[in-house]
Amino acid sequence: MRNFLKRIMIRLKNPTVRIGKRAKVSASARFGGYNKIGKRSMFSGQLGRCSYLGEDCRINANIGKFCSIGNGVVTAGGSHPTRTWASTHPAFYSAAKQCGTSFVSQEHFQETALPAVIGNDVWIGTGALLIGGVTIGDGAVIGAGAVVTKDVAPYTIVAGNPAGELRKRFSDEDIAFLLAHGWWDQPEDWLKAHADCFQDIALLKEAFDKEKP
Repeated sequence: MRNFLKRIMIRLKNPTVRIGKRAKVSASARFGGYNKIGKRSMFSGQLGRCSYLGEDCRINANIGKFCSIGNGVVTAGGSHPTRTWASTHPAFYSAAKQCGTSFVSQEHFQETALPAVIGNDVWIGTGALLIGGVTIGDGAVIGAGAVVTKDVAPYTIVAGNPAGELRKRFSDEDIAFLLAHGWWDQPEDWLKAHADCFQDIALLKEAFDKEKP
């Protein structure tokens, strides 16, 4: 009942936001409008305009505009020490008693992962795992099942475990153009009027050139 009422409150504040059945959204979550959270997904953070999440996601992230996130995408919720520490078990560094007990009375290691930062126009494939705190640049593509352990540059396609670069989506010149013009910040009327230009980056560049004073 509490989750149902929360979905109602979100819809009242954001009429264009859709929350799927059994999806859970944190009270502090923020939406840019025209968003969708898929069934059974959990989300906390910020979701920019026209960005959406598929089903069964577990995401804590600040997400930009026009992002497409597939089913089962997860951001890692925490970390354990792997250097110098003799054990990875939280009983030796956390007072939270994850297993029901602890040998320390205060926190000695930052185990809560920072939110992931996902840029604009990012596509994340089904089942990808993002290690907490990574930054995904504008226009990047994350392959299905990829395990992203480090930052991804703008307009870069990565895949694999750990995720590695496959190629850039465009030339350096075109990437610089897209980043400089940030089409995702344009108003809805502009996007509707120039929707056909998105079929080819050359057409989009021409549209922006025509608007130069």
